[in-house]
Amino acid sequence: ASLLSTRGLIFQPKRFPIGVRGTASVHLSSHDENASDSFQSTRAKHLREELQRLEIDISSVELAAQSAAVGVEWSENGNFAKEAADFHGPSAIKAYRTYMKRTTPPEGTNRNSTGDNLDSNVLRDIRKTASTTAGQISFLGKRHRSHACEWVRHTDGAECERTTFPLTLVLDNLRSAQNVGSLFRTADACGVSEIITAGITARPGGPGALKLAKAALGADRTVPSRHFLSTAAAIRALRDEGHIRIIGMETTDLSVSYTRENLGSSEEPLYERARPGTVLVLGNEVTGVDTEVMKGLDALVEVPMYGVKNSLNVAAAAPIVLYEILRQWKVH
Repeated sequence: ASLLSTRGLIFQPKRFPIGVRGTASVHLSSHDENASDSFQSTRAKHLREELQRLEIDISSVELAAQSAAVGVEWSENGNFAKEAADFHGPSAIKAYRTYMKRTTPPEGTNRNSTGDNLDSNVLRDIRKTASTTAGQISFLGKRHRSHACEWVRHTDGAECERTTFPLTLVLDNLRSAQNVGSLFRTADACGVSEIITAGITARPGGPGALKLAKAALGADRTVPSRHFLSTAAAIRALRDEGHIRIIGMETTDLSVSYTRENLGSSEEPLYERARPGTVLVLGNEVTGVDTEVMKGLDALVEVPMYGVKNSLNVAAAAPIVLYEILRQWKVH
């Protein structure tokens, strides 16, 4: 399989040479009677196995680490070394070198033990650490290559103004701050004008704000929000502000498909775009939208379910409906 280079071009991965002259290559002998050497070589062996399991070219990692250790390029293999370093990136190579630096076995290790005959607890820790480190090397290398590709976007449009639409979300007693944070990100992406949190729902500057912020990744600062003690109070306030289309997202016998375009048998649109627009009410992860609240809504919509579960996670269902609204409004 071809891989992406740091310039965003396609190249075929090479088999990099091992044990380059002039390098500080890692000693991997598993026959040394010294416990320290046995410990190091066993760690190296298990890391190699884990890297191989993740389909990472082991020789290229070693060559890049050797290059970083010595700090020079060799006339014979300099191009290979540079290509290996560019491919994996400094963070992945640092993770590899940090793992390989530990050469001293835990205190009390039998100095006559070698290889996989080391103490079972020591071996277990080695395998666990090798697996974790291999995963880190894999992720950090992928992140490095992704960030190096000019055609992949990784930064927010800090200088851009948000495009907003007449859409409001009401969060009815959501129990998960992570779900609320995810909904803030969705709201930012879909141009939602405002999020209203009600009841126990986490909110910016209130209970659960830290967990919310971690999931929102800054969207809690870009999407305006306000809080009401109850969802009923929030609905009354929205009615007073002129909202004529307040829709609940809930799986009930009265719900219609979220793709429906007309309200009931009338020709009025289900999702009103004329300001102040449409309000979507999203309910608690377990109990859903309060049944008393549903009685005062203009319609109920649902996403069809074809499995045994009755509903999607609220943070997964919301973007489905929001993007359908934008599609019906012919937003491109």
